[in-house]
Amino acid sequence: MPILQRLNAVMSRSRQFAEEVIAEGGWCGQSPATESEICAAEARLGVRFPPSYRLFLSLSNGWRIFNSFVEQLLPVQEIDRFRFRDPESFALMESAHEMIV
Repeated sequence: MPILQRLNAVMSRSRQFAEEVIAEGGWCGQSPATESEICAAEARLGVRFPPSYRLFLSLSNGWRIFNSFVEQLLPVQEIDRFRFRDPESFALMESAHEMIV
């Protein structure tokens, strides 16, 4: 967990995110996901998460603030395939890919 604590400390010192971190009790992370929640998401998506991601979820079930480009890491209950999570962006990417190919 030291890397999450370091990331949290960096975010807490950031002028851009400090107010939000403080408002959330000083921790950017969420409460840990249970093993059954992680397994349910894997079953729903038909995948096995990498050990590092499983460990992250067991320490923090998502992350409120990441940076100005990645606003958050979703909790395990909200993880979904990109084409379902953001169909408009997926369609744009798909059409751009077809133009290239």
